[in-house]
Amino acid sequence: MVGETVSGSDRSDRGGRRGPWTAAGVIGLALLAGLGYALGVPVLRHAIRPAGPSVLGLQGMSIAGEIRGHALEVFVVVWLFFLGASIGSFLNVVIYRVPRGMTLFGHSQCPRCGHAIRGRHNVPVLGWFLLNGRCYDCGQPIARRYPTVEAICGAMFVGLAFIELVSGGMNLPARPPSVFRGIAWIVLDTQWDLLAIYAYHCVLLSILFSWAWIAHDGGRVPAGYTLFAFALILAGPLAAPDAHPVPAWGSVPGASRGADLLNRTRSFGDGIVGGAVGYAVGFLVWRYAAGGRRDERRRDESASMGLIGAAFGWQATCSVALLAVPITALPCGARRLRAAPSTPASGFPVWLAALAHLVVWRASGSIPIWPSDGAPWFAFPIAVVAAAWGLGEIPRSEDAP
Repeated sequence: MVGETVSGSDRSDRGGRRGPWTAAGVIGLALLAGLGYALGVPVLRHAIRPAGPSVLGLQGMSIAGEIRGHALEVFVVVWLFFLGASIGSFLNVVIYRVPRGMTLFGHSQCPRCGHAIRGRHNVPVLGWFLLNGRCYDCGQPIARRYPTVEAICGAMFVGLAFIELVSGGMNLPARPPSVFRGIAWIVLDTQWDLLAIYAYHCVLLSILFSWAWIAHDGGRVPAGYTLFAFALILAGPLAAPDAHPVPAWGSVPGASRGADLLNRTRSFGDGIVGGAVGYAVGFLVWRYAAGGRRDERRRDESASMGLIGAAFGWQATCSVALLAVPITALPCGARRLRAAPSTPASGFPVWLAALAHLVVWRASGSIPIWPSDGAPWFAFPIAVVAAAWGLGEIPRSEDAP
């Protein structure tokens, strides 16, 4: 929970003991929800339909076994949320420090008074409530962004786990779904290739999320951060070739590429091709959306699309560009109705479009004209033109009344 504080009242207006009580309330509600699910659902299910399948998909499991299964599910969800929130806490550091050329190392501290943030106050999400939204030492308000970023990242990790892990990879193309599905099976029968894909996508979405916040603050993503992100995404398939379920060309039989040198090299080549195509698609689409004007901010959209292409494959870049149109249009249309400036250039629609693409990745392949693996070649240029035209029709800030 590191970053810039905003001006506010003095130390005497810190809210007294409301912070700890609020944090205790949040923890209490979470515990009640977890206990209700772990204990209440199995009891209710056995009372209504005792002979039905259990939480693990097994017939005849005792109520005690189901309670243990549900408790395991609660533990996995809480652990994933805390992991994502911890990554979000680190992203707060990145979002604040990287554009300012500051080091990422060292203790977290209040940028106004310089005091180090104590460990008990640096717990993701809860730390902000413990402090009642104010620095413990100087009493200046801490922006609500910090717990918001942490909570969103935690929810993103949990949501993506349901999309890819709990479903057994039902959203992924070119990979047969796992036989066993559900939260408990993530622990009991871990599919390591699927876990590698999930971790890979979490890294990508976290990077895109931080870039979106940097753009939201009016900053530019530094070249060093961009190069590091590309190196990290391109290195992923070298370690785990299955991170690329869709190759740049041809098809992969079976559920796994294998981990020999040839498959690692091919997967790395898929990332290179996808990154180049993604950058080109992003440049063409968002340059047209800017009315052909040279806008330095559009380079971040191009880099984001290049990163998506390097991770998902070049075919996905056209799909993400199309999905970005309605995602961008909704908030811009709402702001237009309020006579407020709007702009189609933002990192958040790209991040959300990448997440939406993961949800519909396999299903979109059944749409004949959608740009996906196996689609006819002309579907891709049509998608690029449609995305550029759609974003270009969204009112820009200088067009707002």
